[in-house]
Amino acid sequence: MTEEAKLREKARRKAYREANKEKIKEYARKYREENRDKIVALQKDFEEKNKEHRAAYRKKYYEEHKEHLLQKAAEYDKAHPEMIAAKSKKYREANAEKVAERCKKYRKKNPAIFSYHANKRALAKIQRTPQWLTEFDLLKIKCMYQLAAMRTKESGQKWQVDHIIPLRGKLVSGLHVPDNLQVIPATENRQKKNAYIVN
Repeated sequence: MTEEAKLREKARRKAYREANKEKIKEYARKYREENRDKIVALQKDFEEKNKEHRAAYRKKYYEEHKEHLLQKAAEYDKAHPEMIAAKSKKYREANAEKVAERCKKYRKKNPAIFSYHANKRALAKIQRTPQWLTEFDLLKIKCMYQLAAMRTKESGQKWQVDHIIPLRGKLVSGLHVPDNLQVIPATENRQKKNAYIVN
């Protein structure tokens, strides 16, 4: 085939694709549905055979488009908070030991960050504990922490005392009082973060 013939064929194919966009799209969708297992197997096989090359390509692509990818990820997380939270919870539950080990290593590597957050929370708690609390109120608060410790011991999973209305919420902040406390699993508390969830 001559160079001129090649160019004509290329132009013909391009014109066909332009004129039949929807038809080609539908055909591709139908093919993917009917051959899902075959496609997944081929992709898996390709990834296995080209592991190092693909890893290098992904790394290079990430470095070149880092800001854009991080922005897109943040936008996606913001648009799908419930789905992201559920996915994170599922991963943490399935990889509890791995997550705990990772947190332990991070804590050890970044003691200043953890110290800062612990002090910040302690100060916030002091400022959000009203003077008018009675001895009985303080006893009830102490009992909540004892209950969390008991549930942790009995279940083998971490339980924590949570502030229903967070001490440092974005829209509303609560007080460190008995009626604002609940004992919940640590995974649920981490997922909740500083959000005030209205049931």
